[in-house]
Amino acid sequence: MLVEWDTRALPDLSAHRLRLEAVDRSGNLANVEAQVVVDNGPPSAPTGLAAVATGNDVALDWTPNPEVDLLGYLVYRNGVLLTATGAPPQDLRPYAISADNWIDEDVGDGTLRYRVRAIDRAGNVSEPSTEAVVELDNTPPRLSLVEPLPEQRFDRTIRLRAQSPDVDITQVSFAWRPPGGAWAPIGALLT
Repeated sequence: MLVEWDTRALPDLSAHRLRLEAVDRSGNLANVEAQVVVDNGPPSAPTGLAAVATGNDVALDWTPNPEVDLLGYLVYRNGVLLTATGAPPQDLRPYAISADNWIDEDVGDGTLRYRVRAIDRAGNVSEPSTEAVVELDNTPPRLSLVEPLPEQRFDRTIRLRAQSPDVDITQVSFAWRPPGGAWAPIGALLT
């Protein structure tokens, strides 16, 4: 037996009594009643979100929400819920954390944008907090020499070409050395 009851038009936090009745073939009547509270309203958005980077970790802290039916918080980095793996289901209650802080551990370099949402026991989710942004840059640039290829032989002037997926590189230089010799710079960069 399944019936859907659309409670969206009822006042938030209003109390109601439900009744289920059933009659069997012999005319026997049974009923069950339950008191319920309609909770259509989401909690307020968390405030005071702050993010502080320490090494490869980012510590988040925010002001606790005042709602008495608060279940906890959902923490997002760059739009992805941190406590879920893969796409989270519609009901986010299992992914809530109860604390008003979070340590995002061993995060890679880049621009990290954090938001927090509050969620109540009924599963209502708040609007997001204001965004807290952290820039992490704890690793050296990733480089690859594209041209010439290792062990390539040539007998004329060649173009040296490198690439990197990192966008925060501020200085590049090429150098060469003969076996056992000292490094010597190779001219100015073309681009």
